[in-house]
Amino acid sequence: MNITLENMFSAAAGRYPTRAESAMLTSWAATLDARIAAVHELAETEEKIVNLAAAEVMRSAPELRKRGEETQAKTARDMALVLRHCAHALLRDDVEYLDRELLVWLRSVLVGLGFQPRFLASSYRLLLIAVEECLSPRAAKLLKPYLSHCVRALGERQREAS
Repeated sequence: MNITLENMFSAAAGRYPTRAESAMLTSWAATLDARIAAVHELAETEEKIVNLAAAEVMRSAPELRKRGEETQAKTARDMALVLRHCAHALLRDDVEYLDRELLVWLRSVLVGLGFQPRFLASSYRLLLIAVEECLSPRAAKLLKPYLSHCVRALGERQREAS
């Protein structure tokens, strides 16, 4: 659930919601149909999007082929996982969901496999470009903040422990 709404429901426990709390809920609900439509459009085009993005990653970094025959398929699999989590974050209208449920783990796995943050950012930027090419402008616009967050989070350098 959207963390803001979750906090609102917790604060309103045992009482009726205030007008401000009701307005927050109404605002969230007002965009739900558009978010659901974008998620359905994404689901219908996911395979095309991830295959396009994974192929572009392989073209831009041919040295990846040294990692094995399955590299492009694994890249597409990981990108599909990111898209599916972005879809859930979009439905919730909660970008922090991505950090809680996927990005911290995924980044540690990919960095542990030797991928540099700069490479991860550029790879997932290619996924964002594929989304913009394959989805309607409205759906792409709704998904962009979530994918942009993934690009930033996966591309961050870890701070050294003091």
